[in-house]
Amino acid sequence: MPLIEKRQSKEVAWNSAEAGPDKKAAARKYSKARRDVQKEVKRAKDRHLLEHFEGLRQGAHPGQYWEIVNKLRGGLGKEKKGYAGRVQTTSLARLTARPPQRGWGVMR
Repeated sequence: MPLIEKRQSKEVAWNSAEAGPDKKAAARKYSKARRDVQKEVKRAKDRHLLEHFEGLRQGAHPGQYWEIVNKLRGGLGKEKKGYAGRVQTTSLARLTARPPQRGWGVMR
């Protein structure tokens, strides 16, 4: 979090600087701080992906590949589930699972 705090302090300095050379210098420092945060986010995402692929070797069972693909489809957050964790139902099962709505006179 020190990079984020640094970026925020540079943003405050940029917003409070007067127009002219001070504003331009503050803008350059703020821009560099933003790039540093973006680079660190990219590194963290790369580390996250490498953790998923760590135990996978060429010639592994295809199920292991699909398990990782489904985890990656779920996204980076902890709240999201991969597609393998979802219960799939047919469209007929979804229609019969909910009570009928009013105004379906055509269906009678």
